[in-house]
Amino acid sequence: MLRFDLCVLGGGLAGSAFAILMAQRGARVVLVEKTRFEALRAGEHLPPQARGALRALGCEAALLADSTIESPGILSRWMTHTAGFKPYIGNAEGLGLNLTRRLFDASLFAQAQRSGVTTHQGASLASAVRGTGTWEIVLRSADETLSLCAARVVDASGRASIFARRQGAQWQCAGDLIAAVARLRATRDGPADNLCLHVDACPRGWWSVTPTRRDVIATFYASAAIKRGMRLDARRWWKWGLESAPAVAERLGRTTKQLEEVRIVPAFPRLLRTMYGTDWFAIGDAAATYDPLSGHGIQYAFEGAFRAAEMASADVPLERLGALYQEAMTARFARHIENRARAYAEAAPRFPRSPFWREMTAPLGEALSV
Repeated sequence: MLRFDLCVLGGGLAGSAFAILMAQRGARVVLVEKTRFEALRAGEHLPPQARGALRALGCEAALLADSTIESPGILSRWMTHTAGFKPYIGNAEGLGLNLTRRLFDASLFAQAQRSGVTTHQGASLASAVRGTGTWEIVLRSADETLSLCAARVVDASGRASIFARRQGAQWQCAGDLIAAVARLRATRDGPADNLCLHVDACPRGWWSVTPTRRDVIATFYASAAIKRGMRLDARRWWKWGLESAPAVAERLGRTTKQLEEVRIVPAFPRLLRTMYGTDWFAIGDAAATYDPLSGHGIQYAFEGAFRAAEMASADVPLERLGALYQEAMTARFARHIENRARAYAEAAPRFPRSPFWREMTAPLGEALSV
């Protein structure tokens, strides 16, 4: 049976970054990803400060080639109808990056393999049983069943938190924000004519528009409850949101020629109440997710991977460091919720009759545990 120091479940940003960092430290790591990075993925923009993490992972040049394009800044219509511009020009780290997210994730996963990590794609967790000082894990794919042992399991499975949930962990959820992520074909080959991230508040929700190397990603953020009440499918819901965002519609009309696909994904903040246990812990979106408005989701995933790598490398029992790790993650999540409330309150006066904005500025009350 194959034996590893760490089994990382989930080959997204946090999982791959953590696996690379631990391989750099000499650990035997297996990284498991249930997909083959074929589906549209949300999360398309990195601020300049994220470049430092990429350099530490040894992969910036490889990722820049096919999955990213430089962005000069953020164009925002939030508190007023007048657009404001936050430039990246002059930043010591360089410009921001717009991502083709599935290719970006796949490139980071490939960098993990180049770093000495054993990788498996198209495989999912069938079972994990705690043995004597080790986890006995069974992975299942379309072609085979694989058994292995690992001293520790790292849950990097995203919002599913598949391993942590099996250990009895619960989520603490805030709100019901969903994202209708659309991929549109650009009007010409190469980058679109405006490479800024575009953020726009509108009566029915808010929008982000991100030109990528080959397409334009336009995402409508709104309430799941409102969508259920209207009984619209993904495309009709996205188009309904676009009707209330004329600036976004104008930009898409100018830079795109065809709507290719729309995918609905959850976008509400969520915290895992228990992030560690006997020789396991959760990282990235499996531990905490953040409102996309913050623009910190990817950056936090990298920061969490670095923090977790330091914890996993320390000569201190996980039971002791795990509590400090969870305390730090919980404190950051609490700050995020406070900042989120202030951000939505800034735009809400523009739309006094909007059900969405009334909902986003109402007190959260007791967070839901599921």
